[in-house]
Amino acid sequence: MILSGYLKKETVRSTVAVFGVLFLIFISQRVIHYLGDAVSGRISGAMVFQLLGLYSPVLTGFLLPLTFFLGCLLALGRLYTDNEITVMRAAGVSEAQLIRMLMPVALTLAILCGLLTLWLTPLAGESASRLIDKFEASAEVSALTPGQFQRLGSENRVAYVEEGEPGQGLGRVFFAEVPVNPEDDIRIVAASSGRNWHDREKDVRYLRLGEGHAYRIPQAGSEWTVTQYERYFMRIGQRQVVAGERKISATPTAELLANPIPA
Repeated sequence: MILSGYLKKETVRSTVAVFGVLFLIFISQRVIHYLGDAVSGRISGAMVFQLLGLYSPVLTGFLLPLTFFLGCLLALGRLYTDNEITVMRAAGVSEAQLIRMLMPVALTLAILCGLLTLWLTPLAGESASRLIDKFEASAEVSALTPGQFQRLGSENRVAYVEEGEPGQGLGRVFFAEVPVNPEDDIRIVAASSGRNWHDREKDVRYLRLGEGHAYRIPQAGSEWTVTQYERYFMRIGQRQVVAGERKISATPTAELLANPIPA
């Protein structure tokens, strides 16, 4: 019993140390990836930590078997280096007995990895996909980052906000839209300020702009239309949420078993 506890303690200690190092390395790479997406506007800054939390069980299920294998190598390798294995053999302890001593730890980690891989990982993948879908379907102005030109929805719409936060008011707002149809006018809206405004009766969201100018520029002509306004309401209602294509890893295990992939 003393030998079994000692071996388990050394193996678990090595496993935890290796897992911690590898987890920090992989999660750091994922942080850089999500920060890049946040800077480019594909996700919001607040979603970075949410996505990291959803990615953690996926990474844990991937790393646990590897780190346990490396932990066993390190623990047994140290025993060989310190000649403790030689003493164990002299006392009648064989390699098969050492393996049996580690089996409870191995089975516990196997069950944990099975739960992570078969249940929590698909759930986390689906939750992350829904979070991204919800962000893409949310009001476009919520994704604006001060000091950057950003594309809204489609290739032909661009916005720029000089300062402020979408939930607290925006300062010096600029919108431009170049329509695909050559018969439509180019629209440009410039305002000194902007704020979200929700019409609760109709459940429609607007961006309320103040003190600015609206321009209409014909693509096929030379006459411009300039409108000076004190208040301008731009509709930014939510787009319909359309679920994107899901990876197989985000599909629940029960659904995969019920609908096997044809050979």
